[in-house]
Amino acid sequence: GKWDIGMATHAHLPRSRGYSTSLGYFEKSNSQWGSKCIQCDVCGEDANITDLWDTDGPVTDVDETEYQEFKFEQRIKDIIRKHDRSNPLFLFYAPHVAHCPLQVPQEYLDKFFFMAKETDTVTESCSTAGHDVKGINTMPGKPQPEHWNCRRQYRASVNLLDDILKGIVDVLKKRDMWKDTLLVFTSDNGGPPNSGATNFPLRGGKEMMWEGG
Repeated sequence: GKWDIGMATHAHLPRSRGYSTSLGYFEKSNSQWGSKCIQCDVCGEDANITDLWDTDGPVTDVDETEYQEFKFEQRIKDIIRKHDRSNPLFLFYAPHVAHCPLQVPQEYLDKFFFMAKETDTVTESCSTAGHDVKGINTMPGKPQPEHWNCRRQYRASVNLLDDILKGIVDVLKKRDMWKDTLLVFTSDNGGPPNSGATNFPLRGGKEMMWEGG
């Protein structure tokens, strides 16, 4: 999943921090299709940089038709299926969904069709690092949505994450590992209200000093 805690040298990468394997991106945000930089300190405005790393090297054969979060889900499931149950397993998953650019597969967006005409079509607040993310929800070459609705995108993202977590738990149960598993679910900050999130009843949101931040 998302790393975003240093990549200046190999000593900053997951392998040097104790992980046997890893699959993820280093910067703040990239496209869910193609893994191109969208929001990052290093690549700046260069959206042609692919930000996806598999343990000891960059991924060079990125399939732009495959949704990135599903790649992470599949890797997690493969690790669980192949794991020797006589040994302990530590697995860390930092999802990209429910984070700008709030891209989701169309089938998840369609679940919230009833929100399509709501008024929170905030394109400016959903923009990332100078890139207007309006219309980049769908896969390359597909028709783009007429309106960008942050709240709809956000709900679809959370719904997708729910399904991924359920799928991971199901694999743990199938391998008879669930009863010995401690699952910790946490967040580094509250959701950004200007991008469709709500932290009610807590006040504020991401980058704020209130308890919802």
